[in-house]
Amino acid sequence: MPPVGYKAYELRQTKEEPPAPPAPSGKTVENQYYRVVLDAASGAVRSIFDRDLNKELVNASSPYRFDQYLYVTGGDKSPNRILEYSYALSIPELTPTAPVAGRSFP
Repeated sequence: MPPVGYKAYELRQTKEEPPAPPAPSGKTVENQYYRVVLDAASGAVRSIFDRDLNKELVNASSPYRFDQYLYVTGGDKSPNRILEYSYALSIPELTPTAPVAGRSFP
């Protein structure tokens, strides 16, 4: 039998307004948890710094941009481990290709 219960909340009028979030300036957007830096030329995310972990989350040495759409070929040649679950099958050689002359839709 699922648990049964309830919780009541009281709505109160406050005189204080919550502070407005800071407006993004230039290529950097930050708050108390993260600092995000955008690439002005491409619009891609260049850096995400986690302030709690004190760690950079984006691999800057990658040949691809963060969260970039890639077209990958090579996994369609059967038999391989991608198409069929078996350790006896070979691992296919995948070739990633960055999109060319693509556009995003609103």
